[in-house]
Amino acid sequence: MECQLPLAVCYLCTGSILKRKGQLADAEAAFHAESRIMAELAERRRDKPEYRLLLVYGRIQHAEVLMQMERIEEAQQELDETINLIHVAMADSPKVPRYRTLLVSASELLARLRQQCQEGQLNYSGEKQR
Repeated sequence: MECQLPLAVCYLCTGSILKRKGQLADAEAAFHAESRIMAELAERRRDKPEYRLLLVYGRIQHAEVLMQMERIEEAQQELDETINLIHVAMADSPKVPRYRTLLVSASELLARLRQQCQEGQLNYSGEKQR
C-alpha cells in the first residue's frame, strides 16, 4: 500500500502545476485522485503524520480549485471536512506544529469563501453575481 505514496505525491504535484496553468478541470481531477489515495494511506498508517499532512494539504488545494471553478457548495464541504480532519489529526499528534498552520490556511480560505458569498460575489449555485 505504501507504494502508492509516490503516486499520490505525483498527483499532488501535477494538480499544483495544472492549477497554476489555469487547467482547473484537470487540476481538480488530480487533487481528487491524490485525496483518495492519501485518505486510505492516512487511515491505515495513523502513526505517520506526514500522510495526513499530505492529505490535508491536497484537500486545501482541491478546495481552492473548486472555488476557482465556482463550485461553491463542494468547496465549502471540502473545507469543512478538511478542518474536521485537521482537528482529529491534532488530537492524535499534538506535537506536529504543521497541523496548526494548515488549520489556519483552511479556516482562512473558508472564511474568504463565506465572505464572498455574503458580499454577493458568489452564490451557492456557483454563479458570479453581476
